[in-house]
Amino acid sequence: MLGVANHLATVVIALFLMPFVVFSLGDRMYGFWTLASAFIGYYGLLDFGLSSAVSRFIAKEIGAGDKEECNRIVNNAFFIFSCIGLVVLIITFVLSYLAFLFFPDPVESTLFQKVILVLGINVAVYFPIKVYKGIVVAHLQFEIMAIIRFIFLILKTALTVIVLIKGYKIIALAIFTLISCIP
Repeated sequence: MLGVANHLATVVIALFLMPFVVFSLGDRMYGFWTLASAFIGYYGLLDFGLSSAVSRFIAKEIGAGDKEECNRIVNNAFFIFSCIGLVVLIITFVLSYLAFLFFPDPVESTLFQKVILVLGINVAVYFPIKVYKGIVVAHLQFEIMAIIRFIFLILKTALTVIVLIKGYKIIALAIFTLISCIP
């Protein structure tokens, strides 16, 4: 039930937030934001379904009562996700270095570099955290995950609105996106 409420809240917030963000950033900067988000969005493919596998195998070992094997799975998953986070960082640095290929204007290229770096670091940090999400899911604490997702949605929306109302632009929006992921 909370999952459905989260999806509904996400749709309603996106419906009202999108025009506000476009108006606040302007067409060109919103295009930058969308392009950077599209690049960063592909990093999610590096999960390879490991998040679901971690949850499944941790749940299996919890059911079997084997704490040692459960700890081994958690440690290995944390290592693997940390390596994936490192790969994300490397790809982010390469992509930001190649920003001049997308934008011949040095000002726009530098802006794109900064946005890609901040958003890429955000995703890189999130990968190792997926292990803890897997632990919560393995314990069948779906309501806790739904509450965490809802709090994250509210925090991210509030920070976005505050940043844009204060007149800050795309770099500040990227930084506050990073900050909103910390909890």
